Amino acid sequence: MKIIPVLRSKGEFFKILETTDRSQVGVMTLKPGGDSGPEDVHTGDQIVYIIEGKARVVVNGTEENVQEGEAAIIPAGAQHHIYNDETAGGKELFFLTMYSSPQY
Repeated sequence: MKIIPVLRSKGEFFKILETTDRSQVGVMTLKPGGDSGPEDVHTGDQIVYIIEGKARVVVNGTEENVQEGEAAIIPAGAQHHIYNDETAGGKELFFLTMYSSPQY
């Protein structure tokens, strides 16, 4: 077992924290008005768990708001994008992202 200090990486735009043969865990911090970058598609499932803030997650054109303490599952092969819709001066969005199988 390995313990991963997640909160130490708050503020990093994107950072992979640990990888095994079958899974991967990372974090992402989005500033107010920010997004996760170009729309993406992965060959494995992705789980996004919101630690701080509020996300708008778009998966294959369907939008959902995801709050602190909630998770979203993005199935393999789905086009997706994550947004922090807070306005300037608002709260950063900090979330854990898990992949099965590793994607980065």
